[in-house]
Amino acid sequence: MSEIPLRSHVLHLPEHLSNGIQVSVHSVPRSFYLDLEAILPGVPVRDGEPKLLLVPTCQRSTVDLVNWGDIQAIEKDLLLERFVAWAGAVCDALGSRGFWGDYVDPCSGQAVRTPYSHSCYPEVEAFESLLKWRTFNCGGCKVLSHPEWQTFVYPATLFARAPLDALLEAMRHASETVVVKDRDSFLREREG
Repeated sequence: MSEIPLRSHVLHLPEHLSNGIQVSVHSVPRSFYLDLEAILPGVPVRDGEPKLLLVPTCQRSTVDLVNWGDIQAIEKDLLLERFVAWAGAVCDALGSRGFWGDYVDPCSGQAVRTPYSHSCYPEVEAFESLLKWRTFNCGGCKVLSHPEWQTFVYPATLFARAPLDALLEAMRHASETVVVKDRDSFLREREG
């Protein structure tokens, strides 16, 4: 794993959960305030307890997601479904304890559970800033390069206003209990 500078707001170093999702937890850098206030209207970004936490996640893809085609589209759909099931369970677990959680739809850049805004979360730029991972331009789009998986990666982000220990517990529990389809079941369901 790449070395992370101490000034990067890292509260929990990257960890691979049992469901294959890699997570890390970060406090909100000041440079993110305006973007997050637009993306999460009504959610206190700068103040309050517990503080807003950012959880960049990624999943390893079986195909290079820089390329376009049916195989990549299917892979993205499968990884999206896995992320949404897990992130929804994390947010529900936090909510049951009186905390707040939401996540970004990687397809639109919009927060899923927060009232609609016209702003999109800059997923790739956030990974670049928070984790210091490399990015590059490809066909007018900024692309993330994971330090181990390069562009065989599916990034997505979760937000929480919860104590770090409650968030980590919810994330680990969801990774162990949320049942997601395996690749073959997912493909059969798509075809049927």
